[in-house]
Amino acid sequence: MKKILVMDDEIDICAFVKTFFEERGFQVFASTTVNDAISIAKTEMPYLVILDIKMKKDERNRNGITALKEIKKVSPESKIVMITGVEDNDVVQEAKNLGAHDYITKPLELEQLLKIVTDEI
Repeated sequence: MKKILVMDDEIDICAFVKTFFEERGFQVFASTTVNDAISIAKTEMPYLVILDIKMKKDERNRNGITALKEIKKVSPESKIVMITGVEDNDVVQEAKNLGAHDYITKPLELEQLLKIVTDEI
């Protein structure tokens, strides 16, 4: 069973994405914080990580870009798809330079995300 990690500071989005992929046979881990996402990535080594770029910064001033860097260190084989609410070409390019495989914009179109996931399997 392929593992997916989704990190978004909006609990509803995490739950929505988690349910969508679980109904399609994936094992899904959800996180609303950078710390938890890094920890999950380290222990579960997910096939795919879906990261929100514009997370509320935590106590260490980390966001989705920081999570991308850290997750690539602990789970280098994971494919990473970034989610962004506002298409910012500089941030998207930075994410790609750091190893992000792809990105999608909000509002999430789960069928589009599923296509990205299944094209990779």
